[in-house]
Amino acid sequence: MSPSVLPRSRRRARLARRPAARGFMMIEALVGILIFTIGVLGFIGLQASMVRAQSSANYRAEAAQLATDLVGRMWVDVARVDQYASAATCAANTICNEWLTRVKTRLPGNVAPVITRTGDQFAITISWVVPGDTDSGGQHAFRTVTSVTPQPPKTP
Repeated sequence: MSPSVLPRSRRRARLARRPAARGFMMIEALVGILIFTIGVLGFIGLQASMVRAQSSANYRAEAAQLATDLVGRMWVDVARVDQYASAATCAANTICNEWLTRVKTRLPGNVAPVITRTGDQFAITISWVVPGDTDSGGQHAFRTVTSVTPQPPKTP
């Protein structure tokens, strides 16, 4: 008997098995697409959290630079260091007022910095509010403490 001529009962049995396998490749493809989609969505979420962390680091670095800038301005203007004792007296000083304006324009939230003086120690706290940050209520702060001691006048 040649293979092309099979008895009817065998042909029917072979044809009866074939429809059960139909669609299996389609299900495999759909499962593969689902796994790929979940992976892409996870990657997008990771990218979003990295962007948030990067912007937070940028704001913190900007606050540190602004605090260092104020300390430098204090050393340049050491004769009037008493005017840097608080944010209110700082606003009366032209150099310090310029710095206050820079803080408000460079950091989000328009939060005024806090400057306190204890003896020769100055504590500078710079705060900002990140829009859309619900983890910490959006409030972040950088604080530094420095000592600025005016040099006594030289006697000839």
